[in-house]
Amino acid sequence: EGMLVELKFIKRQDMIGIISQLIRPSCDQLIVKVTMDEIDTFVFCMATKKTAQKLSKDMTDISSFCPEKKSVDKYGLSTNFVVMSELGEVASAVLGDPKICAIINKFPGLLDYLHFSDQYSGPKQPE
Repeated sequence: EGMLVELKFIKRQDMIGIISQLIRPSCDQLIVKVTMDEIDTFVFCMATKKTAQKLSKDMTDISSFCPEKKSVDKYGLSTNFVVMSELGEVASAVLGDPKICAIINKFPGLLDYLHFSDQYSGPKQPE
């Protein structure tokens, strides 16, 4: 139905920001959010190990429906990624396509995470 593309750029005009980049490097981000009307009921996330740790703590749907992290070795992807999926068939359907795996393997450092959910409610609310 719709798509939101968000660009998060590093502040390059701020001297303090540039100096802090030397201590803790970061990079520009492209965030693509797609709203789908008809989606099967599942929660799926493939992320780098560091991001997966953060997402499993912060996102309501992932922490509720995807309790364990699985390796992506059987799909021929980098060991830097893990899969969190409510249903095992979803991971096979998404990552079983050789074209998707080829693109992920071609640019492994550029992908932080993929998150598909019918229960998406954003980050957990503080109590």
